[in-house]
Amino acid sequence: AHPIGKSAASINLLAWLVVAKYADGLPLYRLEKVLARYGGQITRTTLANWIIRLSVTLQPLLDRLDTHLMQVDYLQIDETRLQVLKEPGMAPTGDKWIWLMRGGPPGREIVLFNYDKSRGGAVALRLLENFTGSYVQSDGYAAYDKPCAAIDVVHLGCMDHGRRKVVEAIKAQTKPVKGKPSVAMVLLSHIDALYRFERQWSELDDDERYEQRQKIAVPRLVKIKRWLDEKQPKVAPDTLTRKSIN
Repeated sequence: AHPIGKSAASINLLAWLVVAKYADGLPLYRLEKVLARYGGQITRTTLANWIIRLSVTLQPLLDRLDTHLMQVDYLQIDETRLQVLKEPGMAPTGDKWIWLMRGGPPGREIVLFNYDKSRGGAVALRLLENFTGSYVQSDGYAAYDKPCAAIDVVHLGCMDHGRRKVVEAIKAQTKPVKGKPSVAMVLLSHIDALYRFERQWSELDDDERYEQRQKIAVPRLVKIKRWLDEKQPKVAPDTLTRKSIN
């Protein structure tokens, strides 16, 4: 059966429209022009109506994907600003949010997007309340702490976001004492050593990589944590270096 019956659009055209808009990020006004070059006189209003009607047809598929995503053991989540015009009850050009969730076995990952006006913890709790896995990873945004505690899962941070704070601290520093690296520079060297190992292990299978991480990375992480605990009280609280340590 045609997904939106009584439509002039072929199934191939609808599939191309969805992929072009959501996978390739092409807005409907550009797709309107693309079609016009090939003689297709289809307005963006018509394209938008097709998308809206398809969203109803495809909702059961999205619900099924969400059900499977809630059953994975390890879930990644993030939120991204989105400017939305004329949202009822909101400023005309205020920031809204797209919340992304990703998980699943390699090659079969599920990626879902949710829209909300808020970036608050209540949204995170709503998205995660049915999650039955063990780990949720974010960029360190504090709004995930309470939802993760409420569903009794481990809230993982992201090493790359932590590293970024260290790099920002180094860039903001005055010229270091000759021959003596700063605390932030030493911290960056510790993190980069772990990155070098990860590059060396990139071709290993999962079990071999796990074994190497337990043997080499874990002791180094313990050492880094001990070093951070020692340095934290010695670094001024109002500095980027202290922020990166935290």
